[in-house]
Amino acid sequence: MDDTAGVAAEDIDSGLFTPTENTIVKRSVAVDEGTGGVGADDPDGIVSGGAGSWVKATGRRYLGEQCGTSKIASTSGHGATTLTLAVKKSVTTKWSATAAITTGAVSAGMGFDVTKTYEVTDQSAYPVPKKNFGVIEAYPLYDVYGFNENSRADGKKIGTGKVTKPVGVCFNQWLS
Repeated sequence: MDDTAGVAAEDIDSGLFTPTENTIVKRSVAVDEGTGGVGADDPDGIVSGGAGSWVKATGRRYLGEQCGTSKIASTSGHGATTLTLAVKKSVTTKWSATAAITTGAVSAGMGFDVTKTYEVTDQSAYPVPKKNFGVIEAYPLYDVYGFNENSRADGKKIGTGKVTKPVGVCFNQWLS
């Protein structure tokens, strides 16, 4: 695990959208609504050094699934045809926090490594009628988790954070 304190550079919320009726959501893994837990490699969730080592991630909660806004694949074409798009892409877990905290402490509170990259794989087929133009775009699907940041000294809440874990593919498809 990366033991450095820090906050993800990007605001997670600005990089997500809620699936619509035009979005086909395909999960690679089941939803993990557990409460997280301390990882075996970090029994106390404590990482030595850095300002964030005195902060722990607690109260993991599942906030739902969201699609990312960074396109990972696309295809398009004129009908009559059936467009197909197969996706196999490595996608990074992202996290952000309002107070300084180590990635090791966030991983311990989540119960999984927040520095890990996951492979998302799936495919979609979309029939395009004659005299139409069809498009399929693929975006990563994330499970979104929230957590509290608590001081190790007195247990008081000092901030909050979010983690997005890649779990599948969102396909947007339409005719133009």
